[in-house]
Amino acid sequence: MKLHWIVSALAITAASHAMAQDDAPAPEGPAERERIFPSFDVWFPEEVFAEPVSGRLIIYMISDDAPIGRGMSPVRGPFMDSAQPMFGVDVKDLKPGEHLIVNDANSLGCPVTLNDLQEGGYRVQMLLDVQRNASDWREETGHLMSGVHRVYFNGPDGIKDNPAVPDFEFPIDFRLGRVWQPSPESTVGLFEYMHVKSEILSEFWGHDFELSVAVIPPVGLDNGKKYPAIYQVPGFGGTHKDGYRFARMRSQNPGFNIVLNRSAYRIVINPEGPNGHNLCADSENNGPVARAIIEELIPALEAKYPLIAKPEARVLEGHSSGAWSSIWLAMNYPDTFGGAWASAPDPVDFRAFQIGNIYEDDNLYVRDDEVVPAFRRNGEPIYSVALENGYEEVMGPDNSSGQQWDSWQGVFGPRGANGHPAALYNAGTGVIDHDIAEKYRKYDIAYQLREAPEKFGPIFKNNIRVRVGDMDSYYLNNAVELLKASLEDAGYLGAAQEWGGYVEIEPRLDHSTINDFDWHARMGEEMVAHFKKFEVMPTRTDGGDADPGTGETDPE
Repeated sequence: MKLHWIVSALAITAASHAMAQDDAPAPEGPAERERIFPSFDVWFPEEVFAEPVSGRLIIYMISDDAPIGRGMSPVRGPFMDSAQPMFGVDVKDLKPGEHLIVNDANSLGCPVTLNDLQEGGYRVQMLLDVQRNASDWREETGHLMSGVHRVYFNGPDGIKDNPAVPDFEFPIDFRLGRVWQPSPESTVGLFEYMHVKSEILSEFWGHDFELSVAVIPPVGLDNGKKYPAIYQVPGFGGTHKDGYRFARMRSQNPGFNIVLNRSAYRIVINPEGPNGHNLCADSENNGPVARAIIEELIPALEAKYPLIAKPEARVLEGHSSGAWSSIWLAMNYPDTFGGAWASAPDPVDFRAFQIGNIYEDDNLYVRDDEVVPAFRRNGEPIYSVALENGYEEVMGPDNSSGQQWDSWQGVFGPRGANGHPAALYNAGTGVIDHDIAEKYRKYDIAYQLREAPEKFGPIFKNNIRVRVGDMDSYYLNNAVELLKASLEDAGYLGAAQEWGGYVEIEPRLDHSTINDFDWHARMGEEMVAHFKKFEVMPTRTDGGDADPGTGETDPE
């Protein structure tokens, strides 16, 4: 068993408040060797920010021994492949010039507590996250940041064994001297952003809330015609700003999927909110997101752009969390969306929530006395569910981090008494709350299919296309296999339907390789066929396009 895999298992107990320094056992050795444990003096000057701030202070570290590039900033963590120490503490109304002392007693750590750091050198950087409105702090403004300090820490006994290293005086001064500003919404002239104030979600959140999209028009747009639209939902961490990448890729590869690119708008939706990816679903914690998309966003887009207002002319595309979103919207709103293409979706059957069965298993972190992995590479487990959740607790306790597992709890679960998403499982131990698990069934796609096959079966058979690799990096193929079996049992999945629905499990492909060039080329062909079948393909008057990818000509 690999060392980092063993370390991952320790996250079950490591993400907890440390014992106060005075309670630590006395060290062995000469009495003159003073025990010195880490602590930090955190503050910011008035010229950086003039008002008191509240938020979550995250302390990121990279060990000198870690296989991580020297140019990598610590705040790029967490580094899941090589578990590096991270610590968090809540900050309330810290005033300019006021000093916050962070030590073992008031911090939360993963995969170790502050006093249990291994002796050695570390690069340390701090971020005071003051927004908490998205999964990625880089997309928000106003965070306070420090520079990178190099620090040498004593061992877990508070004693430094290497006398050649100069002593560091604790607490170490950490000045938060920078206010973070995210990258602007830049365009390359190939698309534009659109922001629609959602009255529905503004009422839910109690403040103005916008739905944001990137709109990429067809190549050679003819303003005298109307077009179908591909609604693309990014995966976890993605936003409408991904439209820049899609537009640029299209301009750099003008011959790829040229027929589709000339025949449809592409609209990239921002799925981010305070609880991370909202999966485009109505939920107790994120509000009526799907309703806002259907009742506010789509009408605003169809009022501004020459879009065909028919379900057959609106299709969905997504990967990972975006794939789950696409399936959910297509199966629940067939009067709005006429088709979906989904690769490697988030769990579509909660009997395989990655690996664990939330209805029958007792623990999400340990199964059959084995640590449950969250991620694998080439078939080998790299880190555990426990470690991933340990880091999320550091970034935001009580399911407030907006990261992957917390975002799922934000969508699928009820709201807790503290206003955060209710916990499906104990973040420290992994023990599952089965009363909460039962409330997840309304978002369990395969369960909903089994409960109402006459309602959902035909939609899957005709409109929804799912593809996953049998070596999915996050074990998401397990749930897709169960969904496929449910469709087969209900009689809605058999021989491939021409341009209809399917569920395919591809051998030897993982979470990334399933979303490859061949898949995008195939999606392009199938979307074109779909638009032609339902006669929403715009009529062409220039003699057609030669498609360099297939050698075929578009007869329209």
